[in-house]
Amino acid sequence: MARIDFDDVTVAVDGNVVLHNITLGIDDGEFVGVIGPSGSGKTTLLRTLAGFTDVVEGRVLLDGIDVTQVKTADRDIGMVFQDPVLFGNRNVRRNVSFPLEIQKRNVEEIAQRVNAEVRSMHIEHLLLRHPKELSRGEAQLVQIARAMVRTPRVLLLDEPLASLDVHLQARMRAELSMLQAGYGVTTVMTTNDPNDAVSMPSRLIVVDSGCVVQIDTPAAVRKRPATVDAAVSTGECWLLPATVLRADEGFWLRFDGRDGEEACRCKAWAPALSSRVGEAVVIGMRSDGVHIVANGTITARIRRVLPGSGGIALCAMGGRDIGVIADAGVALDDIVNLRFDEFVVFDGASGRSICSVG
Repeated sequence: MARIDFDDVTVAVDGNVVLHNITLGIDDGEFVGVIGPSGSGKTTLLRTLAGFTDVVEGRVLLDGIDVTQVKTADRDIGMVFQDPVLFGNRNVRRNVSFPLEIQKRNVEEIAQRVNAEVRSMHIEHLLLRHPKELSRGEAQLVQIARAMVRTPRVLLLDEPLASLDVHLQARMRAELSMLQAGYGVTTVMTTNDPNDAVSMPSRLIVVDSGCVVQIDTPAAVRKRPATVDAAVSTGECWLLPATVLRADEGFWLRFDGRDGEEACRCKAWAPALSSRVGEAVVIGMRSDGVHIVANGTITARIRRVLPGSGGIALCAMGGRDIGVIADAGVALDDIVNLRFDEFVVFDGASGRSICSVG
């Protein structure tokens, strides 16, 4: 197992800088998630750590040792790709055993460790099949077993559950979390799935345009996301375009409907908005940050009550929807008053956080 450090790392692909001056540390045995929009540099971060992508400037260290110029095979890193990569001429047993064969382990040890891993993945019945006989989900399970069988110092997971169905995803979140904790292997996982992001890692690294913009616990990123994509990647988040207005008693946010008319306004006690008057912003709000109350200042119509949502109702404001926690008494087409208690204001152009309110 190993501690990971990126020391002012810059990476370019085909002459284009993809990662800019990345400095971060991951503790020995820690499970860290990496989130960000498509093209933000998430996978490049993993590939750089694995040694597949060269560093232009800076250093990559494992347990304080500079491995920037060390070959991939010598870094003792296991990697699971988003698309399963298996040897077509080998059956499942020999795919899983391959890393141990390369290490020239004895036959008895190989058999013992392969059997243990396939049991943990619940794929014992697939041992004699070849990759072309596997479903996409089964192939991914085999790839994970192959990565774990040699107990690497570092395990890299590039959206490992994206190809699995919903039920298998839920099971594998629990399986991977238990495996990671049991082995104590330092693990870095990219994901855009909110369920992965908030339930598996101990910390999240938020990447945007090749830069690290936030490192914190999933709960903290969920509550105070640094970007719109971080907000969406950590759970349902209702995004409402707005304009910052100034008033004698502070700042207001004006929400416009889809056809341009003013839908409503809400007060925002946030000094950070003083330089944003007249600018377009985006409000990110979760259902537990808005409530139906008798004295609410924002009027909306109940458009739908979501089944099995634990009391979430969709409310229409000027043609835009927002999910609201609602009690059992609300009904379709009811006119209700809303109070916005917690939300994040994002820059309308860059998507970066300006401030949090509430």
